[in-house]
Amino acid sequence: MRYGMDALAARIGLANAADRSIDAQYYIWSGDLTGRLMLAALMRAADRGVRVRLLLDDLPAGGHDRALKAFDLHPRVEVRLFNPFAERRFRGLEMVRQFSRLNRRMHNKAFVADNQAAIVGGRNIGNEYFEAKPEIDYRDFDVLTVGPVVRDVSDSFDAYWNSPFAVPVAALTAEEPLTGADLRELRGRLAAHVRKVGRSEYAAAMRGSDFVQQARRHELPLLWAEAYAVYDEPEKFVTAPEERSGQLGPQLRKLVEELDRELFIVSPYFVPEESGVELFAELEERGVEVRILTNSLASTDSPAFAGYANYRVPLLQAGVDLYELKPSGRYPEERHKGSPLGSSGSSGGSLHAKVFIFDRETTFVGSMNLDPRSLRLNSELGVVIESAAFARKLVNLVQEGLPTEAYRLGLHYEPPRVVPPLLRRRGVREEGGGPRLVWTTVDEQGERQRFDTDPEATWWRRFMMGVFSIFAPEGQL
Repeated sequence: MRYGMDALAARIGLANAADRSIDAQYYIWSGDLTGRLMLAALMRAADRGVRVRLLLDDLPAGGHDRALKAFDLHPRVEVRLFNPFAERRFRGLEMVRQFSRLNRRMHNKAFVADNQAAIVGGRNIGNEYFEAKPEIDYRDFDVLTVGPVVRDVSDSFDAYWNSPFAVPVAALTAEEPLTGADLRELRGRLAAHVRKVGRSEYAAAMRGSDFVQQARRHELPLLWAEAYAVYDEPEKFVTAPEERSGQLGPQLRKLVEELDRELFIVSPYFVPEESGVELFAELEERGVEVRILTNSLASTDSPAFAGYANYRVPLLQAGVDLYELKPSGRYPEERHKGSPLGSSGSSGGSLHAKVFIFDRETTFVGSMNLDPRSLRLNSELGVVIESAAFARKLVNLVQEGLPTEAYRLGLHYEPPRVVPPLLRRRGVREEGGGPRLVWTTVDEQGERQRFDTDPEATWWRRFMMGVFSIFAPEGQL
């Protein structure tokens, strides 16, 4: 699912259809318009007897203790926080004291209904992931799965739910005990929110989407293929970052080693490190074409960009095709005619999808970025889909938008400036001669454009990324 409204509708639809159980595991669950819609869907399910288990990482959950504890009072609901802060008010102080533990976070994203259907991908729960935030649209991707792969996703959820790092929210200290009245108040506020949003243009657009109409007619175009889940084991939180057994990265490395023709990577936060540059260079040397789409400086404010920027020239010198997503969105007359890369027409776009396509035959869709934090510190989850039809469709979808929606990076070599002998004797040295980055794209009028510095990026953003490049440890990005 590339459109955010469809992704939200799918989750609410699964919650409304569930008969026995709902398991939801997320890094971020915001208390905004879409976050409250999702929580209301879980509340309705629990009210009709569905067992609901909600597992959230505690770092972004700060400030939501009261609502989560009120929700947890429901007899059919249990809420747990992963790797929680013991200090609920002064979390910054605890982060300083226990940095090595609290720096490692659960980044998994999964929604499972009745152990029969699961949604896995890059989306958290929040307006920016579901086309509900006018100023920014996270261009993301996730998949709705049924069949045996759902058992794999359920097994991964159970592994985290039953791990010692998942602590019941009720066990965490509270300023004052909550009662059934707090649960009733929460239920009332959520119901009022649903009624209000139901009259909005956003709700009308979601109800009228092709996805919702197809779902109502039971005509969703499912693609049947072999698929399996891959994930970091919870033990990753107590092992050294260099310990790779039980981790997701090595499982995908096997697919890389078997490549014959092409590796297509979509990763919003991309810090390959020297080992990654060497790997891509080796692939190019044996005839494997490597193409990478990531964020431009103008489309992200993540410190990870500072780590990535250091590797742009070496990657290009190795033969890698490198693209950076533009921040500008479109304003299509109809949403389904929007950008091939998934833009919904917001005023700003930022890439958030994590998709790796191997030889146009096998595809990984999940929560893992290609950066040190995902590989060594955080936990991740995804599904591997063995379908050439699915892989080709995704490649074509992304390629369609690259000429106009992304910048293609290249290298320009300038001859060194010749310095007269008299000036050389005075200490003036030759300048230039090294590789310089250039960005090319096609504008909406079909005109080719070229830039010699990061396009559309403000001086302040360039300055901050320069600061990050000096002070941010690469291993934390």
